[in-house]
Amino acid sequence: MDLKQAVRYCTHDYREYPDIFDTNVGLDVVDPIKKLHAVKSWEGKRTVSLKITSWIGISWEAIHYYGKLIVDGVNMEYDDEPDVYTSTDEKKYPLGSSKYELKINRLLTKEEFDKEPDRWRGFDVGELVNAYENVGELINHAKEIIRLRFVGDWNYEIIYPSNKKETLTL
Repeated sequence: MDLKQAVRYCTHDYREYPDIFDTNVGLDVVDPIKKLHAVKSWEGKRTVSLKITSWIGISWEAIHYYGKLIVDGVNMEYDDEPDVYTSTDEKKYPLGSSKYELKINRLLTKEEFDKEPDRWRGFDVGELVNAYENVGELINHAKEIIRLRFVGDWNYEIIYPSNKKETLTL
Protein backbone atom coordinates (compact mmCIF):
# COMPACT_ATOMS: atom_id res chain seq x y z
CA MET A 1 0.00 0.00 0.00
CA ASP A 2 1.19 3.53 -0.70
CA LEU A 3 0.03 6.89 0.70
CA LYS A 4 -2.43 7.48 -2.14
CA GLN A 5 -4.12 4.14 -1.42
CA ALA A 6 -4.07 4.75 2.35
CA VAL A 7 -5.90 8.04 1.80
CA ARG A 8 -8.40 6.35 -0.54
CA TYR A 9 -9.16 3.65 2.05
CA CYS A 10 -10.24 6.28 4.60
CA THR A 11 -13.62 7.92 4.15
CA HIS A 12 -15.25 10.59 6.24
CA ASP A 13 -18.22 12.87 6.13
CA TYR A 14 -17.90 16.37 4.70
CA ARG A 15 -14.51 17.14 6.23
CA GLU A 16 -11.35 17.44 4.17
CA TYR A 17 -8.43 16.02 6.11
CA PRO A 18 -4.75 16.16 5.22
CA ASP A 19 -3.13 13.09 3.69
CA ILE A 20 -0.58 13.02 6.51
CA PHE A 21 -1.34 13.78 10.16
CA ASP A 22 1.56 15.04 12.23
CA THR A 23 1.31 15.61 15.97
CA ASN A 24 0.63 19.33 15.45
CA VAL A 25 -2.23 18.86 12.98
CA GLY A 26 -5.05 21.30 13.69
CA LEU A 27 -3.12 23.54 16.07
CA ASP A 28 -2.86 26.23 13.39
CA VAL A 29 -6.64 26.61 13.01
CA VAL A 30 -7.90 30.16 13.56
CA ASP A 31 -11.48 31.36 13.16
CA PRO A 32 -11.17 35.15 12.84
CA ILE A 33 -14.94 35.71 12.68
CA LYS A 34 -15.64 34.02 16.03
CA LYS A 35 -12.21 35.08 17.34
CA LEU A 36 -11.10 31.55 18.12
CA HIS A 37 -7.81 29.71 17.96
CA ALA A 38 -6.94 26.04 18.38
CA VAL A 39 -5.35 24.62 21.53
CA LYS A 40 -4.50 21.07 22.61
CA SER A 41 -7.43 18.87 23.63
CA TRP A 42 -5.15 16.15 24.99
CA GLU A 43 -2.60 15.66 27.73
CA GLY A 44 0.68 13.90 27.02
CA LYS A 45 0.74 12.31 23.57
CA ARG A 46 -2.09 12.51 21.08
CA THR A 47 -3.97 9.28 20.48
CA VAL A 48 -5.20 7.47 17.40
CA SER A 49 -7.83 4.89 18.37
CA LEU A 50 -8.97 2.07 16.09
CA LYS A 51 -12.61 1.66 17.13
CA ILE A 52 -13.98 -1.72 16.03
CA THR A 53 -17.72 -2.34 15.88
CA SER A 54 -19.89 -5.24 14.79
CA TRP A 55 -23.47 -6.39 14.61
CA ILE A 56 -22.41 -9.97 15.40
CA GLY A 57 -24.63 -11.33 18.17
CA ILE A 58 -27.09 -8.48 17.65
CA SER A 59 -28.33 -8.82 14.10
CA TRP A 60 -29.32 -12.14 12.55
CA GLU A 61 -26.60 -13.52 10.24
CA ALA A 62 -24.22 -10.61 10.90
CA ILE A 63 -20.64 -11.70 10.16
CA HIS A 64 -18.67 -8.47 9.66
CA TYR A 65 -16.54 -6.04 11.62
CA TYR A 66 -16.22 -2.33 10.92
CA GLY A 67 -13.48 0.08 11.90
CA LYS A 68 -12.77 3.75 12.15
CA LEU A 69 -9.84 5.78 13.34
CA ILE A 70 -10.71 8.31 16.01
CA VAL A 71 -7.98 10.92 16.34
CA ASP A 72 -7.51 13.49 19.09
CA GLY A 73 -8.46 16.83 17.59
CA VAL A 74 -8.22 20.31 19.08
CA ASN A 75 -10.26 22.58 21.31
CA MET A 76 -11.26 25.96 19.93
CA GLU A 77 -10.57 28.64 22.55
CA TYR A 78 -11.76 32.24 22.54
CA ASP A 79 -8.91 34.66 21.84
CA ASP A 80 -9.84 36.86 24.78
CA GLU A 81 -11.04 34.14 27.19
CA PRO A 82 -8.43 31.47 27.98
CA ASP A 83 -9.84 28.04 28.88
CA VAL A 84 -13.27 28.88 27.44
CA TYR A 85 -13.97 26.56 24.51
CA THR A 86 -16.61 26.38 21.83
CA SER A 87 -17.09 24.84 18.41
CA THR A 88 -16.41 26.34 15.03
CA ASP A 89 -17.77 25.75 11.54
CA GLU A 90 -16.32 22.29 10.88
CA LYS A 91 -17.18 22.48 7.19
CA LYS A 92 -15.04 25.58 6.89
CA TYR A 93 -12.44 24.46 9.49
CA PRO A 94 -12.43 20.63 9.42
CA LEU A 95 -9.40 20.44 11.71
CA GLY A 96 -11.12 22.69 14.28
CA SER A 97 -12.88 19.72 15.87
CA SER A 98 -12.18 17.86 19.11
CA LYS A 99 -12.09 14.52 17.26
CA TYR A 100 -11.32 13.48 13.70
CA GLU A 101 -12.95 10.30 12.39
CA LEU A 102 -11.85 8.26 9.39
CA LYS A 103 -13.76 5.13 8.40
CA ILE A 104 -11.56 2.23 7.31
CA ASN A 105 -12.45 0.64 3.97
CA ARG A 106 -11.10 -2.03 1.68
CA LEU A 107 -11.74 -3.24 -1.86
CA LEU A 108 -14.48 -5.80 -2.53
CA THR A 109 -12.94 -8.90 -4.08
CA LYS A 110 -14.36 -10.98 -6.92
CA GLU A 111 -14.27 -14.09 -4.70
CA GLU A 112 -16.45 -12.39 -2.06
CA PHE A 113 -18.82 -11.06 -4.67
CA ASP A 114 -19.19 -14.46 -6.35
CA LYS A 115 -19.62 -16.24 -3.00
CA GLU A 116 -22.40 -13.94 -1.75
CA PRO A 117 -23.95 -12.04 -4.67
CA ASP A 118 -27.08 -11.17 -2.67
CA ARG A 119 -25.01 -9.70 0.15
CA TRP A 120 -23.05 -7.52 -2.29
CA ARG A 121 -25.95 -6.55 -4.56
CA GLY A 122 -25.49 -2.93 -5.57
CA PHE A 123 -21.69 -3.11 -5.24
CA ASP A 124 -19.09 -3.71 -7.92
CA VAL A 125 -15.91 -5.76 -7.60
CA GLY A 126 -13.10 -3.38 -6.65
CA GLU A 127 -15.46 -0.91 -4.98
CA LEU A 128 -14.71 0.36 -1.47
CA VAL A 129 -16.59 -1.44 1.29
CA ASN A 130 -16.26 -1.08 5.05
CA ALA A 131 -17.06 -4.67 6.10
CA TYR A 132 -14.30 -7.05 7.24
CA GLU A 133 -14.81 -10.77 7.84
CA ASN A 134 -12.37 -10.94 10.73
CA VAL A 135 -10.85 -8.60 13.27
CA GLY A 136 -7.26 -9.50 12.33
CA GLU A 137 -7.76 -8.40 8.72
CA LEU A 138 -9.25 -5.10 9.90
CA ILE A 139 -6.44 -4.45 12.40
CA ASN A 140 -3.71 -5.25 9.88
CA HIS A 141 -5.28 -2.98 7.27
CA ALA A 142 -5.65 -0.16 9.80
CA LYS A 143 -1.99 -0.55 10.84
CA GLU A 144 -0.86 -0.12 7.23
CA ILE A 145 -2.94 3.05 6.93
CA ILE A 146 -1.69 4.43 10.25
CA ARG A 147 1.96 3.81 9.33
CA LEU A 148 1.52 5.88 6.17
CA ARG A 149 -0.77 8.66 7.40
CA PHE A 150 0.43 9.39 10.95
CA VAL A 151 3.91 10.74 11.61
CA GLY A 152 5.51 11.74 14.88
CA ASP A 153 5.05 10.52 18.42
CA TRP A 154 1.47 9.21 18.80
CA ASN A 155 -0.23 6.74 21.13
CA TYR A 156 -2.13 4.00 19.29
CA GLU A 157 -4.92 1.92 20.78
CA ILE A 158 -7.65 -0.51 19.79
CA ILE A 159 -11.17 -0.26 21.19
CA TYR A 160 -12.99 -3.56 20.68
CA PRO A 161 -16.79 -4.00 20.39
CA SER A 162 -16.85 -4.90 24.10
CA ASN A 163 -15.19 -1.49 24.80
CA LYS A 164 -12.07 -3.27 25.98
CA LYS A 165 -9.02 -1.13 25.15
CA GLU A 166 -5.49 -2.25 24.43
CA THR A 167 -2.36 -0.70 23.02
CA LEU A 168 -1.98 -1.04 19.27
CA THR A 169 1.59 -1.88 18.34
CA LEU A 170 2.61 -0.97 14.84
